[in-house]
Amino acid sequence: MRKNVLLFLSGRLVALAILVAFQIFVVRQLPRAQYAVYALVLAFGVLTQTVGAMGIPRLIPKYVSQAGVSLSPLRVRRLIAQLLATRFASSLVLLVLVAAGLSLTGTPGMTAERVAAAFLFSLAGAVQVDADAMAQSLGLQIASRNCTVVEAAVRLALVGWFVGVQGSPSADVVLWCSALTSGSAAVVLAWAVLRRLAKLAEPENPAPLAWPELRATALGGYSSSMAWFASSPAVLRFIAAKLLPVAVFSGYAFAQGLIISVQRYTPGSLTFPFIEPAVMRAYARTGDRSQLESALSLISKIDIFFIGAAVVGAAVAGTEVVDLITRGKYGAQAYAFVWLLIYIVTNSVYRTFEIMAVALGASGALRKTLSLSLVWLVAAVLLTRELGLLALLICPIGDAASRLVVLYRGLRRAGIRRPVDLRFTAVALVVATGLGLGGREAAATLGLSAGWTIGLGVAAALLYWAGLALSRPLRRGEADLVAGGARHPVFRLMPILTRG
Repeated sequence: MRKNVLLFLSGRLVALAILVAFQIFVVRQLPRAQYAVYALVLAFGVLTQTVGAMGIPRLIPKYVSQAGVSLSPLRVRRLIAQLLATRFASSLVLLVLVAAGLSLTGTPGMTAERVAAAFLFSLAGAVQVDADAMAQSLGLQIASRNCTVVEAAVRLALVGWFVGVQGSPSADVVLWCSALTSGSAAVVLAWAVLRRLAKLAEPENPAPLAWPELRATALGGYSSSMAWFASSPAVLRFIAAKLLPVAVFSGYAFAQGLIISVQRYTPGSLTFPFIEPAVMRAYARTGDRSQLESALSLISKIDIFFIGAAVVGAAVAGTEVVDLITRGKYGAQAYAFVWLLIYIVTNSVYRTFEIMAVALGASGALRKTLSLSLVWLVAAVLLTRELGLLALLICPIGDAASRLVVLYRGLRRAGIRRPVDLRFTAVALVVATGLGLGGREAAATLGLSAGWTIGLGVAAALLYWAGLALSRPLRRGEADLVAGGARHPVFRLMPILTRG
């Protein structure tokens, strides 16, 4: 099992490197106008994926992981078919609605062909994500790794081939290539899932599928997704396309695209596919809230540890790095990376809260977050006219913070005492702010060159790690999970990092 996990994680890191290379390659090859169109169509794709999800991402780890354990594999196969049919139908309805809306508003660059490409891209991507989650719930980490790496490599190779043939690809070429590779990966993963289900034995006393509970879980998960979606990158990108100049919008879209690619491969995102089914099974078996709390809190800390270092580095040397990789196109919008990285940290914490709420049957708390997000969305639209891009960076963080407060209270009522380590979070915030602002000011005062500024950014990120390590970041339950009874010499350091 451990070998499979390591192979899976290593494959994800390889895929991350390829996808980042793909993002950089596309932004360097496409002219600003073409990249703006590409970014707008991607936003449409994310819109259909999220709005058409219907709570499916929350159902997969909870029910597919039970195949052969408490649920009949045949029953799970039927459920999978129903989920995929729901995904297709909802996406098709959204395509018709969005296409009608675009024709009425006259959105530039969104031709019928591009809307079709966006629909196929979003549907293929959604099914790939769903099939990948099913594969991981069934222990098919190697198949998931292989599909992820090959899909990313083939996509980059296809677009690279078109560059060699045409000299410079269009937004349409990049979209069709992405739809083709995502769709192919989805088919391969779905086939692997069906084969695994066919090999599983029937449990002795299979439980019936509790449809009221399933619908409640789907509704809570969907409400939570829609609350996130109200101020998500896709919606904000549509707002930016309407209210910002093309050059600023393109720089913002590039930052968004790169951060979204990175977000899929943060430590939290990489471990959630393992942790979520595991904690669902463990809590259902033992009812131990403390272990659930420690496991999910630990994931949030790992993300804060690594993403926080990226925040510090971007605050110090973001402009220099962005100018380097975009040939000087978007350095003026480099500050967006700092805010977007902070936002994905809040999303990681929110995801852990969401998993706890689903496990504890507290899905009602998830439904209360939607109205907050709508308020912040209206604020983003109004403030963008006055503050420009800065409003689209700050409002999503305010939205995430307010939703976290609502879920925090709901989890406390459900019996979770400390869903997040406030002491650790405060230390990380203070250290990151001091190093980020201080490093940038030092670079400006000393008149450092781009190379030296980037070096200073790396040094500041390392100091951030050192500061968190010295703060004894782990609580006792979290340290026990990390060590897990292992006797390797590295775990002798655990008491230094543990408090309480």
